[in-house]
Amino acid sequence: MKDATKDTIEIKFEARSVGHMALKLLVTPVNPDAPPEEHVRLTNQEILDNCRANFPDAKTSPACIAWYASKLRTDEDYRHKHGGKVTLPARKVTPAS
Repeated sequence: MKDATKDTIEIKFEARSVGHMALKLLVTPVNPDAPPEEHVRLTNQEILDNCRANFPDAKTSPACIAWYASKLRTDEDYRHKHGGKVTLPARKVTPAS
């Protein structure tokens, strides 16, 4: 596990693979104490950065993270396989540079 830095978060679960980590980060709100309708998740880039920090040899791309998010939103069988009823929190809004 990688220590928290500016661009990564401390992972509080054992990630078995890049895909497992990406899925967990997609459904984990960064503000779990907020009401469910106010939950937000990491951006796809932040998820990618965390995956690369923990699996430096992985060839994960932004498209991979987007694919996992899309499958969770649109494919009921895939959702069921990965935990049943899954609601993706809204993406965090990042200020434009």
